[in-house]
Amino acid sequence: MSGRVRGPGTRRSRHITRRSFVLGGIGLAILARAPSAWAVLKTTQTLFRIDRSKNANIVQYDAVLGTPTELDKDTPIIGYWLRRAEDGRRQEFSSLDKMAYGFKVEREKGANAWTLRLNASTDRPIRVFYWNGRWVAQMIIAGATAVLDHLYVASDEGGVMPKVKYVDAFGTEMSTGKKVTERLKS
Repeated sequence: MSGRVRGPGTRRSRHITRRSFVLGGIGLAILARAPSAWAVLKTTQTLFRIDRSKNANIVQYDAVLGTPTELDKDTPIIGYWLRRAEDGRRQEFSSLDKMAYGFKVEREKGANAWTLRLNASTDRPIRVFYWNGRWVAQMIIAGATAVLDHLYVASDEGGVMPKVKYVDAFGTEMSTGKKVTERLKS
């Protein structure tokens, strides 16, 4: 070594510090523009999933917590793929995916609850609220008010676009704790 000092306060250490600061700022700017990526850094709680007949990949919907009893006001709910048929990684929805699995969410006035409507089925609202120490997705299943566990979509993959054969809803009745199921579309 030539005897040059590379400790704190040297030109090289200032350059590294400045580069780290700039790169960190760029990273924060990217996260601020991508709400679902930012939500990953926050605490989430699983609400429900969609299983499909096509393969083992699932669509997952999570509540994004601002506090344990309040959802994040900007991004209260997120949806994404879990690529179980592949390597298990998480993947954001594509534009095409959003047509089927995307959603709109609205806060209910005067309540600590949200209404979620899946783009593919706006006539079956899902109510998200804090109940018994956790966030739940509530849906009417077989005439009963139930906590939604998951949906199962059976589809015919022949042709250009998949055709949904039926959707089954699975949940637990809130008043009795009994399991309930309903075929929503045939």
